[in-house]
Amino acid sequence: MINLNFPNIIGESNKYRKAVIYMNAILSIIIMSVMAVVGFFVGIYIDNAIGGSILFTLISGIACIIQAINHKPIDAEE
Repeated sequence: MINLNFPNIIGESNKYRKAVIYMNAILSIIIMSVMAVVGFFVGIYIDNAIGGSILFTLISGIACIIQAINHKPIDAEE
């Protein structure tokens, strides 16, 4: 397996960790927004647009929280 852990070679692991945290947060917001739109259109089909939007947003939000809890950085052993 190839180790692509470049920030430790450069010595900028703190910047890398902060960037990963921000990237995960932004990606979670994007996923929840997309799922809200999808849920809105699915909700239109079942005559409850806002309910579908809230349901899909909550499901994707809980999935993002679980992913964030289970996420371990590459250099967590240090």
